[in-house]
Amino acid sequence: MSSTQPKSALQNILTKAHGYIQQAFELKGIGYEKRDEELTSIRNEIEFTSSNIDLSIEPSFVISQDKKTIDSQILENYRQCLLYALHTERINSRELAPMIAIGQNHFTDPILARMIAALINARAHLTALEILINIKNKHYDGRASKAAHAKHLKPSKKEDTPIIKALVKYIHYKNLDLSKAKTKERIDYISKIIININKEYKILDISDIGELKTDILEASLEITDKFKGPRARITDRLAWIRSQQPNTSADNENSMLNETTLTLNFNEGMKTALLYMLVEKFSDMPTVTIKKIKSIKTKEQIERGLALLSRGASLSEISAAMDT
Repeated sequence: MSSTQPKSALQNILTKAHGYIQQAFELKGIGYEKRDEELTSIRNEIEFTSSNIDLSIEPSFVISQDKKTIDSQILENYRQCLLYALHTERINSRELAPMIAIGQNHFTDPILARMIAALINARAHLTALEILINIKNKHYDGRASKAAHAKHLKPSKKEDTPIIKALVKYIHYKNLDLSKAKTKERIDYISKIIININKEYKILDISDIGELKTDILEASLEITDKFKGPRARITDRLAWIRSQQPNTSADNENSMLNETTLTLNFNEGMKTALLYMLVEKFSDMPTVTIKKIKSIKTKEQIERGLALLSRGASLSEISAAMDT
């Protein structure tokens, strides 16, 4: 690690690796009493195979409705997530930490790069695990009879949402340049992939393409926030709103109607952005304040709130400004 790279970067990598392990345990339903045993088993495996761990292999899985196949893939992605996360920690303890301890920081960049590669693999397998478990939960868990397994039961919105989110994560991981694409292009691209997957495997109930794209937008915004920062959510959301507006008609009456609709939708987008930024900054917001923000009617009120927020005003000051 070079002198220009803060130690916090290393700590951030290790924290993420630990977090991925805990998320994998939660997804797989591994109780606390069995977690040490699981970790010991994987660590022993790493000791014997660490020289053969390939950091260039990307996770892959086949979306299937065969329970045995899904269970097998769940187990493999769970195991691989733990393996790569623990390998990240091992590279640090066996290679990076000793070099730092003797002041050889200028030799550590290649080691750090391998840690990051292992961490990325752990994250990818965790995402695959999330997708597979959501598919399994939809089609098998809680079904009352064998007949229910033999056909697709209509999924609920509650069941669809986590699968859409997991698929969006996976598609972003496989296409890292997506975060740089224009909002409409990104959403259209992801929706086409998900629709094609669903045609073959029927894992989602897609009755409204517009609703699907809205769900994809929300899931995608959570991911692009990490690449471009939370303010990107505002511009991306507004870009999406504009892209969904019909072309302005040459007819005067229709033009006025479209302009009014555009203004209303623009204000709604800005209002949502303001509320998002307030929650990000102040965390637990009183219900009365949330209702007040949602009830804002004018562009001027929204701009006033954004201006105060950018100047570091308190929540009470911003809330009071909404009354004027």
